[in-house]
Amino acid sequence: MANVLISLVGDQTVPNIFLIRDPAFRMVEQYIFITTPLMEAKGRLDHTLSSTGIPAERWRKASVEADNLSDIKRQLDALRLPTSGNHYYVNLTSGTKVMSIALYDYFTQPAYAHCCSIFYVPIGRNAYLQVYPEAQRRERPIGYRISLREYLAGYGIAAETRKGEGQLHQPPAYTAAVLPRFLEAMDGGRPFALMMKGLRDRYRQVQQKETVEVPAGLELAAFLRAIGYPLPANGQLGREAVEYLIGGWLEEWAYARVKESLALPGAAIRCGVKVARPNAGGHPVPNECDLLFTFNNTLYIMECKVGLGFKAKQLFEDSVYKLAALRNEFGQRVEAALLTLSNLRGRDGEVKKAFLHRAQLHRVKLFDRQGLGEELEGWLREVRGEGKLLDG
Repeated sequence: MANVLISLVGDQTVPNIFLIRDPAFRMVEQYIFITTPLMEAKGRLDHTLSSTGIPAERWRKASVEADNLSDIKRQLDALRLPTSGNHYYVNLTSGTKVMSIALYDYFTQPAYAHCCSIFYVPIGRNAYLQVYPEAQRRERPIGYRISLREYLAGYGIAAETRKGEGQLHQPPAYTAAVLPRFLEAMDGGRPFALMMKGLRDRYRQVQQKETVEVPAGLELAAFLRAIGYPLPANGQLGREAVEYLIGGWLEEWAYARVKESLALPGAAIRCGVKVARPNAGGHPVPNECDLLFTFNNTLYIMECKVGLGFKAKQLFEDSVYKLAALRNEFGQRVEAALLTLSNLRGRDGEVKKAFLHRAQLHRVKLFDRQGLGEELEGWLREVRGEGKLLDG
């Protein structure tokens, strides 16, 4: 006979993945998924299986009417689960409330009450609750830490391109050292902004080509020599070079800063991520994420904007809306942050209310030019669980 983990399939797949992968459930030999026609159409079970890699011979499913207690009982009866020999570990977290009630009632009836344990994973907590048997009610920490790949796969999100430690355009030490030079150049005013805009415009004209070559120009070449950037002898910049210079350097700086501060393993963080998630019609919808990482089973999305340009308010709002939309698409355990090197402060040194309130409305952490240091470090300490985020 076997230890069997029974999971409800719903829109939120990660809670199921936590118990499937947690060391406390390593004794499980068979998996049963209670799904619905709607979840089948959305591919939620496929996403869970893709994330966890459960072999086909070790799982089976039952499809039920989500809000029909009688149908759920009939489908559970049809599974013909032995009432002796097996032990059933039941996860009530996903699915509908009616499905959770039905499973609790089914496995606490006399035939199964002696051979089942029932669990629930609260939203936003790295713990699971054992709710049955009553004598064993307790809370235990989730011992498993989900990787970025597993998290995305659990929601059917494909990361088509991404950069990790080995794919960064420049070593982290170089990017950290060049940060002050970029800030100094930005403080020089309009000439630098126009130079970067010209580089972006030339790049847009050729970026769809298989081979990209963009002439640096005299002013840009002089700047690159000043920051010790290796300019090719022919003065032409390739795709990776242009993407780094027009903003990728800030993504790589944030990548290295976050990775070091949170002591993240390589599998937990990526920058320059192009993702695609199927829409209601099953067609992949592309999007780009500057920085993605998982920490303590929460997904973090960071948008990095070197500058907000000449239409700062519009670009700011577009960035905040994008982060809010991505957070909603990526599940319940998601935090979002916007990092920009533009100065969003008033004369009092505080972030202007128009920016701050918009970010707060969409639950986006905001770090501007002045927040790059202490405020960002304060947030990272909060993420580590070492203190509150500094105001502003």
